[in-house]
Amino acid sequence: MPKDIQEEVELENGEYVEIHSEEDFINLFNFDDDPWYKGIYYRCYYLVIEYLAPRQLHRRLIRWPLQRLARGFDDRELWNLDSSIAKLIVPRLKVFIKQSPRYGYPAVLEAGGDGHEKWDAILAEMLWSFEYALASYGEDWDDYPWKDRKAKEVLSDRYESGMKLFSKYCGNLWQ
Repeated sequence: MPKDIQEEVELENGEYVEIHSEEDFINLFNFDDDPWYKGIYYRCYYLVIEYLAPRQLHRRLIRWPLQRLARGFDDRELWNLDSSIAKLIVPRLKVFIKQSPRYGYPAVLEAGGDGHEKWDAILAEMLWSFEYALASYGEDWDDYPWKDRKAKEVLSDRYESGMKLFSKYCGNLWQ
């Protein structure tokens, strides 16, 4: 049942609209009544402003390719460095996990006797953390499964433990 609201809202064009219910408020943001050509207009406008503007063309055609040639990466990778690092680590860590039984494990893990099993569990936890970082990047956080606080805490604790394991055993990731 919609709540009764008695308010007046000023629109951008200076008009006032009376709002009597939640539905009236939601309908303020309903743009389905716009003609079909407005969508095309806004898409073309966005294309010109975001992609064909001289500053953007300079970045896309000159600056970023020169940066990739000079240093191996461009400025776009620095905007979200955590996801750029995760994109590099995940495929390499998957291959390392496939090949790890042929090689060894850190000597620190030998204390309990099950060094290979412990090492495989540590590697799996590291991989999960980096894959989680990639999966959560770009997601709409409101739609993510942690609407309840407990799920968020469990996922973030597991992520943190995987990252701590990575920092602890980073020097042991060699064959």
